[in-house]
Amino acid sequence: MSFDVVIAGVGGQGNILATRVFARAAVAAGFGVLTSESVGMAQRGGPVASHVRIGHDLSGAIIPDGKADLVIGLELAETARVLPKLRSGGQVIAATTVIQPPALILTGAAYDAAAIAAHLREAVPGLLLIDAADVATRAGNRRTVNSVLLGAASTLGSFLPFPPELLLPALLESLPPGLQEVNRHAFTLGRQEAERIRTAGQNT
Repeated sequence: MSFDVVIAGVGGQGNILATRVFARAAVAAGFGVLTSESVGMAQRGGPVASHVRIGHDLSGAIIPDGKADLVIGLELAETARVLPKLRSGGQVIAATTVIQPPALILTGAAYDAAAIAAHLREAVPGLLLIDAADVATRAGNRRTVNSVLLGAASTLGSFLPFPPELLLPALLESLPPGLQEVNRHAFTLGRQEAERIRTAGQNT
């Protein structure tokens, strides 16, 4: 058995924390884990894509194109950028968050968020697209977008290779005590928002 996760965003969004949470949850369930990060100018808001490979007898930390079971996107365009990694029937949970790359800002080129969102909806049946920045703000800290999306991922149930209830303890164990409560709240609100969206039939 193997289960592959790609987590995409830009520097400063907490991509590596989300990677550690998935790894901790998988190890707690008795799986082996390999992780890898590809970073492009991360300190300047450049793209960051993390690979988490879960299973037994794993070979190689990089997920090939068309093999990822799950993509978690912390930023809209970066979600689209890693979409070739997704396998047929895979799941995508993505934030509507827009962070314009420095190159676009410098050149004045347009960032068409509506077109990117439409492309994701067309390409991914069952896409879960969340205004995670709004949910994080309601939780008390706009920087908890990663925890919001982890909460949303916990609604995937048996699609995940480990019990989804392992994600929250893994998140809290990865944080200093002073940040645990706000991230717990963000995780819970993210879970609730994912369930609300599915019930309302949005993003389809």
